[in-house]
Amino acid sequence: MEDPERLRRTVASLEPRVPPLARLIVERYAAESPICTGDPAMLDHLHLVAAGTIRAMLRSALRAVLEPEAPDPELLRLVSERAADRADERVPLAEYMRAWQLALTVFGDELTAALGDRPDLLREVLRRIRSVHFAVERAAAEAFERRYLELLDDTDAEPSRVVAALAEGRVGAAAGLARRPLPERPLVLVVEAARAPGPDDAADRDPAAARPAERRAVRRMRARIEQALPGTWLMDLSGRGGTVVAERTGARPAGPGRHSGEPLDRLAADLGAALRAEAVLAAEDASGPGDVARAVGTARAVLRAARARGLHGRAVRAADVALELHLARESDGLPLLRAALAPLLDRPELAGTVRAYLACDMDRRAAARALGVHPNTVDNRLARTRELTGADPATSRGLLTLAAVLWNESADNTVPGK
Repeated sequence: MEDPERLRRTVASLEPRVPPLARLIVERYAAESPICTGDPAMLDHLHLVAAGTIRAMLRSALRAVLEPEAPDPELLRLVSERAADRADERVPLAEYMRAWQLALTVFGDELTAALGDRPDLLREVLRRIRSVHFAVERAAAEAFERRYLELLDDTDAEPSRVVAALAEGRVGAAAGLARRPLPERPLVLVVEAARAPGPDDAADRDPAAARPAERRAVRRMRARIEQALPGTWLMDLSGRGGTVVAERTGARPAGPGRHSGEPLDRLAADLGAALRAEAVLAAEDASGPGDVARAVGTARAVLRAARARGLHGRAVRAADVALELHLARESDGLPLLRAALAPLLDRPELAGTVRAYLACDMDRRAAARALGVHPNTVDNRLARTRELTGADPATSRGLLTLAAVLWNESADNTVPGK
């Protein structure tokens, strides 16, 4: 049963004890904490910045003893500021929370000594001060997490800014932004992970889950890239892919065709497995930091061509898609070809069929299997293509005209409207 007079006497006796209790909590924390290690300067710092916050929390708890109430907003603001400071100092969250847990223990012991003869009253008082303590812990943890995420964003931003500057040819700016020397023999990677949303995808069901899902995807990509290319730090990544600039090791490959691509092939496969996606990885060597802008542009063009070809699960270089790169080159004739094929481009099922026909080396049955349709359907759609555009897939000129536009016109490798 509540005893208001007894509670008032208890609070009156404990109020003068708040400053020495705060000092005791700081000293016990410093003695027990592995991050203090008896450092006098650290103890002085704790007395300066922590004791005041602890005093504020104890006084708020004393007010709650007399009348249950929400913690003072000013206390929660102070706790949040201190939590952000500890995050800046790289104090582990578990270690920071130890101080608040110790404060609750010490203050609880004081209340137990004062009210030990009244277990019913003691239980109610402890419940009230715990509500204050829990609110303080929540405020501290939320502020700590917010600041930690800001620090992560700051850490991620540096390599992203360096990559962006190199991709724009601003080598001096990149060198000024970077905390480490730029790669002398850069290898540029551009990666894209295309994953169809599934029914169990939390980010699809709940937009609030999108950011954590994105962070998980970036962490997975970063881990695979660092494993395949040790020491790589220049990464500008999102959940869908990004650009990496690494230091090239070994001799520069000579001549066209496939060459020493196994580690990068494995990386492409690992990225796809980690993200449960079809990962397309384009690679291009640069002669130095000043050549990165060209290499990024080439790698992006290679990625577009590889995606149109359906190449994934391996590293793709310019030599692998040289014909597509040549056909995609802007010229006076390319807009005219696009205009001539406009009726086809407006019909996704026809354009997709021609792409499949090209990808299957003009094998109508293989194209039909790829599309999941009957071979006669492929024949009918190719005939319709000829009627609409005048480009006959059965002739070399018609086939080249279709390939010049369709191999690079769309980033989408699916065939809607099958």
